[in-house]
Amino acid sequence: MKYTQVHLADMRRFFNTVSPVVAGLLLTVVLLLGLAYPAEAGPKHQEIDASQTPITDSITITLWYAYAAGSAEEAALSRVYMKGSFTATDSTGKPIELNLVRERLDFNKIFPLYQSAVLSGSGPDLLLAPNDNLGDQARAGVVKDISAYLGRLDKVQATAIDGMKVNGKLYGVPESAKAVGLFYNTASFPAPLTISTTDQLLDLVKSGKKLALVDGVNDGSAYYNYGWFGAFGGQLFDASGRCIADKGGFTPAMQYLIDLKTAGALVRSTPAEVADLFKKGDVDMVIDGPWMLKEYKNVLNIGIIPLPSSSAGSAKPLLGIDGFYVNPNSKYANLVTEFALYLTNQVNSGIFFGEAGHVPIRSDVSPGNDTEIQALLDIAAISIPRPQTTQFSNYWSIFGQMVYDVLEGKMEPASGVKMATDHLNAANGITTTATINIYLPLVVK
Repeated sequence: MKYTQVHLADMRRFFNTVSPVVAGLLLTVVLLLGLAYPAEAGPKHQEIDASQTPITDSITITLWYAYAAGSAEEAALSRVYMKGSFTATDSTGKPIELNLVRERLDFNKIFPLYQSAVLSGSGPDLLLAPNDNLGDQARAGVVKDISAYLGRLDKVQATAIDGMKVNGKLYGVPESAKAVGLFYNTASFPAPLTISTTDQLLDLVKSGKKLALVDGVNDGSAYYNYGWFGAFGGQLFDASGRCIADKGGFTPAMQYLIDLKTAGALVRSTPAEVADLFKKGDVDMVIDGPWMLKEYKNVLNIGIIPLPSSSAGSAKPLLGIDGFYVNPNSKYANLVTEFALYLTNQVNSGIFFGEAGHVPIRSDVSPGNDTEIQALLDIAAISIPRPQTTQFSNYWSIFGQMVYDVLEGKMEPASGVKMATDHLNAANGITTTATINIYLPLVVK
């Protein structure tokens, strides 16, 4: 982090004339919101311990994020993360200049780069990211425990708060929720799509409607397709943490994906390739999430429904929570946490929802007549919160490889699921009989 230390003459004279005790007066953070938003009007104060926060005229707050360049998400972030939107004064009432810096990183690199930076004693003050790796980050000590601020999240849904917890402790300020659903081009269907079963979807594909799937090992195959496992009654772990994917559900789910491919579904290695097919009109349906909503709506009229289920179970995609994490190395951790709460307040949550298509998780932010956001809210309500256990951390690359091998015809569903199950248990130290292949770690949206 870069901090600018420019002490004004009158500030120097003031602190030279008082005792060290008085010099240790607390800083007061004042959140100033625009008068156009009376629901959030009025200052909010947070006292910062001066013994931990050097008295200064200028503070830089740096944020790392991974929104795509030029995206609606980046534009929304630019609106809420702007100079003058959040101010601070010292105990004498003199303003402290806040320099707000944003740095965009590649999504597939942001987690390892952040962890490396924090472990070396540096890094940004704030990280804006999904809770993909929160369990590992909390166990590594690279995100600050902010449980003391739980009472400030009274307007936030319990599922979103739980998504930012590890072992009962809060490690992030939630901003939005996301889970994948079935996106479809309304121009391809004479009426809104109302299918609810896997058989109905398969019949649609057999009739000539095009669906695109992702199978790339390190590009989301284990994420985008996770919901199918529950749709056929599958369970990844038992209560002890042992992988039991081979005990049911996962094999018929993989067979179903093969059946979809045989019927005409297209399989591509990356989400970007799938999205490109959809935007060009080459396919009628894709499995995707709210991060693509604005981009799709710019070129298509779309509808969104939950993934279909079978008689054996209900489709349950992974529920992810995006939010802000405080670097424990930050010299201004309390101030930075207040800033994160400001970035996710009612007004700014409304901006992320209205301009970026984010699924709101506050009770005071309503989707109104936005049917797509309401559909994504409904999907989030039936999804499985992303586990933050050490066992689940090893799921991604092993099962991503399995999905790829099965869909590319390299393995049969049963043998692929059995091998992935053995590998995951071995990686988690539960069994030692499997020969483990080493795959690159998967980072998902």
